[in-house]
Amino acid sequence: MGNIVPLVPSVICAVLGYGLGLGVWSIGLGAAVSLPLISRFGFWENALIRAELLEKFAKGGILVGIVYEQPADWLDAHAEIGLLNIEKSMIIVQTEEHRLKVPLNSQSSLRRKFNIHQLVGLGGWIVVSNPGVPDLLIESREADTMFQSKLRTNELFETLKKEKGGSEEPPISNQGV
Repeated sequence: MGNIVPLVPSVICAVLGYGLGLGVWSIGLGAAVSLPLISRFGFWENALIRAELLEKFAKGGILVGIVYEQPADWLDAHAEIGLLNIEKSMIIVQTEEHRLKVPLNSQSSLRRKFNIHQLVGLGGWIVVSNPGVPDLLIESREADTMFQSKLRTNELFETLKKEKGGSEEPPISNQGV
């Protein structure tokens, strides 16, 4: 829903701009209208989702969108939404359906990756990779707007780097050399 709400006024503005003779500039007008709307409505019902998760899981955590074992769909970059905690060299994400535990240690690799939200300058994935475990893709949904959540994703990346210790990449093994 959060991706559709901004689309309607953006298309209307682009069509009106074209009708007023703006030509190609009407596309820019539509994009200019869509950006603040996407930021505001992109994480539709975040407060409700957080309240529902906190009702089930009183421990709390950082509200995040994730992709782990199931893919996201074309309407939303996030396959699931959950509460993230970091405990004893583990990232723990509690969703309505699952409790994920992903290692965060010297063998883990952290990097950033493109997601659909970056098309408009918002969002982006944090990727946590570990040998023998599916990659965990994380994006903060902690704030009310996508712009603020982008900043929170950047902060979360820095927090994960500190918790992991060392560099973002795992050490290079010299076995087999």
